Amino acid sequence: MKNRKKILIINAIGSFGWTIFFVLQGDLMCMFTGVIGLIRTIIFSFRTNHAWAKSIVWLFVFLGLNVFFSVLSFDSWRDIFPLLGSVMATISFYMIKEKHVRACSFICYLMWMFNSLSKVYWIALASDIITLSSVVIGLIRYRKQNAEEKQ
Repeated sequence: MKNRKKILIINAIGSFGWTIFFVLQGDLMCMFTGVIGLIRTIIFSFRTNHAWAKSIVWLFVFLGLNVFFSVLSFDSWRDIFPLLGSVMATISFYMIKEKHVRACSFICYLMWMFNSLSKVYWIALASDIITLSSVVIGLIRYRKQNAEEKQ
């Protein structure tokens, strides 16, 4: 649970930074997903301690907001990547188990990497590669830890 909380706090800080980046780039689609992501992360961080935040309604609220604002600001085929990335992030951060959070995060950040490639955001691409590497390392570490516990 402690690691999940850390993941969510780091994600909230990252969402804020990326929202500013996308505003400066004039990318409304990514800006909307960043704002929704920041609010989502804050609410989901309360899931372990507050009954109101545990409701599955939040999952559907944030999925709906992502789809609504994505359709509203859809500009080209490349905008499918932030939509898929934000949907996977919403599903990922709704989960409680760290292993599941990391596995869904892998798909999420892969979509953001494709977004960065398609829109030629080199700084974002570098960040996405680092984040993907971190997720893979976390999954490997988690797998090793489970294998050692079973022995």
